[in-house]
Amino acid sequence: MLGDSGARNVLSGSVPDCHSQRGGSLHRPTRLQIPGYNHALVFIAERMSLAVGVCLCALLAAAPMRAYHRYAMALVALLFFGFLYRDERALNAFETA
Repeated sequence: MLGDSGARNVLSGSVPDCHSQRGGSLHRPTRLQIPGYNHALVFIAERMSLAVGVCLCALLAAAPMRAYHRYAMALVALLFFGFLYRDERALNAFETA
């Protein structure tokens, strides 16, 4: 997927940022109990996986793409939204009945 020069361009800037986000999400607590509150803050580290995913998408977006990669992405998106439309249509039919 990556050529010689493409790999250097992609990996030069974004990888350290992704590693710092990933490492930071592993070291964050999963539960935080604040004194005076009856409910704890939970899922802190799990929500940081979104930031890691955004960094990974930014890393992959900088990579040069060939034409068949674009066609494959368009096909996957078409399939995804087609299945999403079918499921929503079935759910709406169930709710109106």
